[in-house]
Amino acid sequence: MRNYSFDVLKLFLSLLVVFIHIHVPWRDFILPLTRCAVPCFFMISGFFLYNMDKEKMRQRVGQGIRRMFNITLFATLLYMIPWILHYMQSPDMYQIDFIDLVNFVFWGIPLFLPEGIHLWYLQAYLYVLITVYVLLRKSYFNRVLIIAVPLLFTLHILWKHIVPMFVTGDTLTFALLGYFPAYLSIAFPAVGLGMLVRKYQTKINCFFDNKSSWAVLFASVIMCYLEVFLLKRSGITNTGDILVFTPLVAFALMMITQFTPMRKPNIMSEWGEKYPFIGFVIGLIREDMPSLMGSVYHWFSPMIIFFISIIISMIILSIQNYLNTRKVL
Repeated sequence: MRNYSFDVLKLFLSLLVVFIHIHVPWRDFILPLTRCAVPCFFMISGFFLYNMDKEKMRQRVGQGIRRMFNITLFATLLYMIPWILHYMQSPDMYQIDFIDLVNFVFWGIPLFLPEGIHLWYLQAYLYVLITVYVLLRKSYFNRVLIIAVPLLFTLHILWKHIVPMFVTGDTLTFALLGYFPAYLSIAFPAVGLGMLVRKYQTKINCFFDNKSSWAVLFASVIMCYLEVFLLKRSGITNTGDILVFTPLVAFALMMITQFTPMRKPNIMSEWGEKYPFIGFVIGLIREDMPSLMGSVYHWFSPMIIFFISIIISMIILSIQNYLNTRKVL
């Protein structure tokens, strides 16, 4: 039976993603928490991808590859529209060269919006699905997950947190900190952790219940805020996409959702099921929009943009459903 709590969680996480990219006066107060959003999305995906039957799992992963390819293509074409308009006005300033192609393929930086590195998660998840699809043919797939999850999370922490302590902003090492592939250091271990939780769900439930999951959540959130405070106090530049305790925050959220199942859908679960993925892609495009008049937008722009994104997504999906019923698509 479907647990609609996961759909509500996805809705909450998609709002956190918008908070990451929209600047409001109180953004710094919520930023340590927002870092858990994308890893938690990946964990949820891994949780539902896993199946004891490897052949069924390969079919599910194959469907995910096709879906993510289409979404990545859609996002790329979407960013092409403003790029073409800018190119028509200033052809010399908006050329695409070989470096842009390399950044697009290896780092997930949008081809037509080089500064839009925030869409790295699209290709990161696509690459992870392809990797999982290949590894599922191997007998050591589960061993790879057990080793890779803690190892890759640790490498991310070491590279993004420890190295900045010993380098300065003008060194080559510092410049390379941002180019540690996120699909290796965040996406793969997060998806893998979700799969391991599903595989060892019975054993994990012997040690975790709803209360202990809430305790882990509160403790890990406090540690995230403490880490940010200590980094700022020490003058250390944090180049990481996640904090040390961010994976624990994401893990705790997923466990709480699992322990509090919602068996009947509501409007929030419906939004979480259908709209966030398209919604926050559209929302991120709005991140550089000029400030509107009035203090309401100044203070609450993330929520405004989030709900506008949901409305746009509802319209897009309604049109798609209409075309499907008319057998146009």
